[in-house]
Amino acid sequence: MSKAFAFYFPQYCAEPLNDEAWYPGFTDWDLIKNILVRNTKDHKTFLPKVGFYSQETKEVVTNQIMDAQRIGISGFCAYHYWFDGRIALDKPLELLKEASIELGYSYLLCWANESWTKRWVGRSDETIISQTYTMDETLVRKHVDYLSNHFSAPSYYRIEDRPVFFIYNPTSVGFMEILPMYRKVFASEGINPFLVSVETEFLTSPKLAHAFDMTIRFEPRAHFSHCRQRAGRQVYSAVKITAKAFPWLTNFLTTRFIDRH
Repeated sequence: MSKAFAFYFPQYCAEPLNDEAWYPGFTDWDLIKNILVRNTKDHKTFLPKVGFYSQETKEVVTNQIMDAQRIGISGFCAYHYWFDGRIALDKPLELLKEASIELGYSYLLCWANESWTKRWVGRSDETIISQTYTMDETLVRKHVDYLSNHFSAPSYYRIEDRPVFFIYNPTSVGFMEILPMYRKVFASEGINPFLVSVETEFLTSPKLAHAFDMTIRFEPRAHFSHCRQRAGRQVYSAVKITAKAFPWLTNFLTTRFIDRH
């Protein structure tokens, strides 16, 4: 029987990194409130049904699990944040682990291995914290120790008796270079994770296919990417046809705009 997992986003919770970058007590609710105020005359009409909850509260996380169970969601794939020794938004994941054990609910982790920026307010050049991959085995071991705490939970989801671990951005610069070290440290701890790459492109690259046990498409982003690629190919074909039909135009444009630079 197939199972449906939902991505679990823990950003509705206070976090020191966000306190430093924005202001004390900031959560992603603040961004949503600003959008509601800007785009609606009566934003109260669009308030969340359960209010602006905090995922620092076990009751909230427990209710989220129970709601998911009622609509047939088999488990949560929770975003996990790790930046070369610094962990972020850990509290909701600890509560998720506790509640999932109590309720007999499955969960797994997805390393959201991207830099944090302020792009949601149009300031993508402002970095809150960068996602880098320092080739320091001590830090890798520290990360693996943290992950082991979740992997060993009886409610943690497994395939072939291996803990499932998603990588949100496998093409992140530096990740593939450090992956062998992670495999080495996992093996030294007797852990053989079932690695899953999250693909935002429509087609999986052969390099990623060989490095992971499974690949999933992140929808609808992968579909939109496919549409953009298809549109790009169509434009390229149209240019080729035009260039072949009107060689004088190609020569003119090449001489006028390309050869001059």
